[in-house]
Amino acid sequence: MIFGNPDRFAIYMDVVNDWCNGSYIEGISALYMGEKYICGELRTCGLYSDVDDITTGILSNPPLVTQDFFEESAVTLVKKLLKKRHPALVFNSLAEYTAYPDYLYEDNEMTYDATFETLSKYPYKIFVFRYENLTRILCTQFNFKDSNYFNLGDVEMEGVIDLTMETEELQNIILTLKKWYENLITRKAE
Repeated sequence: MIFGNPDRFAIYMDVVNDWCNGSYIEGISALYMGEKYICGELRTCGLYSDVDDITTGILSNPPLVTQDFFEESAVTLVKKLLKKRHPALVFNSLAEYTAYPDYLYEDNEMTYDATFETLSKYPYKIFVFRYENLTRILCTQFNFKDSNYFNLGDVEMEGVIDLTMETEELQNIILTLKKWYENLITRKAE
């Protein structure tokens, strides 16, 4: 099922019956953002985890930010948010990476990170936040290439998907997904 408009923003989730066993509902999930399909390789996932991440996590209740923060450039925000989320993995240079103190490796802030379980296995990061009645969603590839750290210099506008939508529209997409999944659970129990 596709929840939302794939030309703009949609969540794709489907059951693959051959992967299901017992009470587990297995399937595939991904996002569409600005006509782009955001997913890595096709693989099985427990739909419960992705549905839970989406319906109870940051995507369903984006943090409120200031107007200045909301309107900042996509590349600048992605760099700031990657650094907050992965302070021990995201640097501007090898020298900065080498000088990073070991005791700070566990510090990270997940406030804006809406990457659900399936996408976390692939090189994507989803950040979300809102101002007044608008929600902004940023997606970028998070690829280490052949390095031990992600170079912030690799973040360019062409690699960032920047989407702004009405918060109510996003909430309706998530509510529809939640009802669909609850229906699946009910049918499976029968």
